[in-house]
Amino acid sequence: MDKLLRFSEYEIFAYAASGLAAMLVWDFVFGTHWVLGAQWGVYEGVAVLFGAYVIGHVVAWPASWLLERRFVRRFLGAPATALFREAPPGALANLKRRLFPDYFTPLDQSTQDRVKARALDEGHLVNSGEGLFWLAFAQAKRDAPTYARMEAFLKHYGFCRNMSFVALAGAMLLTGDALSHLWHEAATGEAYTASGGH
Repeated sequence: MDKLLRFSEYEIFAYAASGLAAMLVWDFVFGTHWVLGAQWGVYEGVAVLFGAYVIGHVVAWPASWLLERRFVRRFLGAPATALFREAPPGALANLKRRLFPDYFTPLDQSTQDRVKARALDEGHLVNSGEGLFWLAFAQAKRDAPTYARMEAFLKHYGFCRNMSFVALAGAMLLTGDALSHLWHEAATGEAYTASGGH
């Protein structure tokens, strides 16, 4: 039971924190008191933390689908292609590079050459950046300090991705709430009070 109640750092960063943030956004928009203005006892606090953890898991799926698969993979392109200068030419690609210059900064040529030479030395005929990335990833997992750094990055990545999604969803809810105010005032000429009491 003791092990069951222990959260890993990834679970705290990627799930519990983003779930708590989602509850805060919900409180702010809809005027509930799960977190804002809440008076917790011990049992209520534990229940809210477990609830935040579950909500964080729920948030992770749309966050991954929208930000990772749709925005990054479909719109920007896989990071490995940018690292090995495989980004396609054209006006849209140039615009992306201007908007996200750090994302599209490739590895320096000597590093690219070393990675490709190492792959050839080990008998791997890989021509794509994505293939080279997975080969390098498999090698890096064998080096404990490098793998520890990758795990730390993964924790921060999960946290940032999920929190970004919560912020985006919160902005959309607040925008919808503001538009409801404006629509009601325009339609009735009366001040409008939303469910959140704003």
